Amino acid sequence: MAAPATRFDNVPINVEKIQVAPAEDSKNPKLRTSKSFVNDVFVKAKSSTTFGQLLQAIQEGTHAMEELGMYKTVDYQLKETTKPRVLDLIVKLKEKGPFYGSAGVGMSTVQRQPMMKIEGLYRNLFGNAESLKGSFSYGNDQTAGSFALTLSKPKAFKLNDSQPPFGTFAAMAHYNGGTLFRDSGFVEKSSGLTINGKSEDQKHNIEYLGAWRDVVPHEKPADTPHSNSVLKASMPSLKSSIRYTYTHETTDHKLVPTKGIFVKSSTEIAGFGGDVRFGKLEGCGRVHWPISSSVTASIGCFGGLLVPLGEGLNFFGTPSLLNDRFFHRGFRDLRIRGFTEFGPKDEGDAIGGDGYYTVGGSIAYSPPIQIFKDNNIRLHAFANAGNMQLLSDGDGDVLSRVAKLTSKDEVKASVGVGVIAPISIGRFEINLVAPVTTHHQGDFLPEIRFRWALDSDFS
Repeated sequence: MAAPATRFDNVPINVEKIQVAPAEDSKNPKLRTSKSFVNDVFVKAKSSTTFGQLLQAIQEGTHAMEELGMYKTVDYQLKETTKPRVLDLIVKLKEKGPFYGSAGVGMSTVQRQPMMKIEGLYRNLFGNAESLKGSFSYGNDQTAGSFALTLSKPKAFKLNDSQPPFGTFAAMAHYNGGTLFRDSGFVEKSSGLTINGKSEDQKHNIEYLGAWRDVVPHEKPADTPHSNSVLKASMPSLKSSIRYTYTHETTDHKLVPTKGIFVKSSTEIAGFGGDVRFGKLEGCGRVHWPISSSVTASIGCFGGLLVPLGEGLNFFGTPSLLNDRFFHRGFRDLRIRGFTEFGPKDEGDAIGGDGYYTVGGSIAYSPPIQIFKDNNIRLHAFANAGNMQLLSDGDGDVLSRVAKLTSKDEVKASVGVGVIAPISIGRFEINLVAPVTTHHQGDFLPEIRFRWALDSDFS
């Protein structure tokens, strides 16, 4: 946002020094923040040649410091020097305490299931806005707890000394004692390292993932054996991959939008060391537009393709690993599958797919009831369809296997109505779902049941 114009905007002026001082009401007179870091953030102030440019640079620097989340207040003072039209800039900071801890319920980033989470944070570790965060979590999709230790550094990259730093660097070491893939009959244990860099606008993220993974059959009753697919996949593997993610969002609300678009794509290539080689693409998009002040129409789609690489970059030249495949979850599973089978199975165990897509449309209505308005609760009607297939099983040529994704005999569809409620850990839906299935005579028969789900991805 541009600084408001004043009659002094074109007055020539220069900044000689940028100083850092604690705010007047600060209880701690000694700052942990590095002076060089503040100088880097406010570097445009030193190159300003007019009063208007200086105010704009100060506003941008102040906003950047406030967004770090490490300061209670960020203020400034301009101080005259002995030289005409030369000022010193004093940045006044009131720092938050170095330690922060929390306990509560969050959302799993892997299976998007609710989980208990305990976190501890040390702010401004070395004085350059670094954070060291430790977290422990346990959820209903886990057979053991997970632990992660993350070092992050905002304003981590610089193009030259005349521009402020930008972007975020983070490195995370993690251990997962066991994540249960629902309906699959197996647990994945993993430990490893993730290093990523994110752009200043949060749209671009590139990361390296190195992980040791182990697939272990999940405990079942004695009279329910595991499938051959799960037993064959029960072995360790080492993945070393690079993933690029692009995100663009203009929606007015992350969970119950009434307008705007959301686009996200992910490209991952594994094979930089380790014993797993594949290319993996996944993307989603949503468009929302208001029909009236209380009615919103939405359409959305998801899609993904996993291509295991054999010798000499032979596409689908080897079967994909069970724990690299796509598994449906949340609303996509809730709305499409209903009470029919969705995706490949072996002896009752879901074994995931190498390719999938879903499409959906909905109409949401905000009733003129105060409690609904106050909490963004809405009613909606929807229709969804999609398919998931295993493409690396060697059954037929690649084109015939891909054709299964669009075969009308394989596509699953559903319609329904329900209630949407945004809560602190995601979007909650409880729906009356009618999965559309075909009878032997070709008639469509709905099986209507109540279903609920909690997720942050929706269409």
